[in-house]
Amino acid sequence: MNANTIHQAIELFKQPNELIEVRLIGNKVKASGYFRSAENLIKAIKTYDNCNIYFVLNRISEACYAREQREKIIDNPKNTTSDNDITNREWFLIDVDPKRASGVSASNEEKEHAKQIINKVYVFLRDKGFASPVICDSGNGFHLLYKINMPNIKGNADLLKSCLQVLDLYFSNEF
Repeated sequence: MNANTIHQAIELFKQPNELIEVRLIGNKVKASGYFRSAENLIKAIKTYDNCNIYFVLNRISEACYAREQREKIIDNPKNTTSDNDITNREWFLIDVDPKRASGVSASNEEKEHAKQIINKVYVFLRDKGFASPVICDSGNGFHLLYKINMPNIKGNADLLKSCLQVLDLYFSNEF
């Protein structure tokens, strides 16, 4: 775990004092915690290893902070952030992964193909007037994350879903 990298990611994706839900998922771990600061979050996850660590990108309802995992990690929590707990969509995520069996990592060739596709999507959206995204290596593929500011209402969710479907039509292939 690299605390500096985690801190930088949280500063990039979250506003100061904004509620952060972190999730830890691995072979023997399914855990969650709600935090207000990167420092507290980093302290709480230091004891976990051999698991993937994620955090919710979009703005979370303040009511979630009253859950049992407030300022601590809880294994097998009763509740985690659902779509209904998102108050505002802050990021538009485009995920490009190769097609493969569940639980199987991408080969170097598959990962390179995903990189070529994400580059094509990036150029397409840039040429349509989109601002520069945050580009992430997701392990098996790549993400483009575009900063947005949309209330979490059905019409906006449908719009983002439609955008992803159009990109899928243009760029998905048999690989």
